[in-house]
Amino acid sequence: MSGVTNKFRRSTLGIPPLTGRSGPGVVDRLRVPYTYCWSPSVIPKPKDWRNTTDVSGFYFLDGSTGYQPPAELDAFLRAGEAPIYIGCEPSRSLVVRPTLTTDRA
Repeated sequence: MSGVTNKFRRSTLGIPPLTGRSGPGVVDRLRVPYTYCWSPSVIPKPKDWRNTTDVSGFYFLDGSTGYQPPAELDAFLRAGEAPIYIGCEPSRSLVVRPTLTTDRA
């Protein structure tokens, strides 16, 4: 498991760290509920998934037109090119600025 994750487990939660052997199946062993946020009309929940896993549908913000980001976020967004959001799963999402350029001879 990640050093950051295990540090948080020890120092904040007061629970033992996970190892490469104990970590991968911990969600299933503890029957931790998990929700996927896509429409079951688009991709139905597979019948072989546990009852602790669900498909809830998409999340939408209602009336978000008056939202004002915190000053630090606003400054970041205005500081350069628009960032690119890469979201593979909630705990491993990245926001990066485009920096790659290619030169052709």
